[in-house]
Amino acid sequence: MPVAPTLPPIHFVLPGGVACVAHQAGTTMMRVTKGWITTDEGLLTELREGRPKIPWISRDAREEAIVSITGDKFISETDRADLLAWVRATPFYDQ
Repeated sequence: MPVAPTLPPIHFVLPGGVACVAHQAGTTMMRVTKGWITTDEGLLTELREGRPKIPWISRDAREEAIVSITGDKFISETDRADLLAWVRATPFYDQ
């Protein structure tokens, strides 16, 4: 059964908060949520390994991650400071 063209595409979000998002020009890997920070595609792994920053899907998604990192009691103070600087320096797509 064909899917109606007006329905949004289905996105599979990896545990680290990254998804391949469809748009008019094709698809792009974007970070859509904070996710688990220590997975292969997680924020802390990205930071520690010096990987290229995966852009956020929107400013709002990035700001939500900043709030989440700030209040996460399971992140050490050192990692928190590093993550907050990393996330704030990561670009986002305009929505």
